[in-house]
Amino acid sequence: MKKLIQLADCYMQKSDWKILVLLKSCLFTLGLLLGMQLPQRFKKPLAKPCAVVFAASWFLLMSKLFCLLFESFSQKDMPEQQ
Repeated sequence: MKKLIQLADCYMQKSDWKILVLLKSCLFTLGLLLGMQLPQRFKKPLAKPCAVVFAASWFLLMSKLFCLLFESFSQKDMPEQQ
């Protein structure tokens, strides 16, 4: 669990405002997709754009995370937080 927290800290330190915007849009659209309590006739038009935004932002976020993971595995050690 400690390594996971260190990875999250390292991810946030290497991220800029654009990554945080992606993260927020990803979580927002995921919340819309999961929390829609609308009738079916209103749900369909909203589901597709939300799914596209979620998929695009999730892909970009995960690509950065995987790059960070591969970098940390190549160094054989996570940077220690002080």
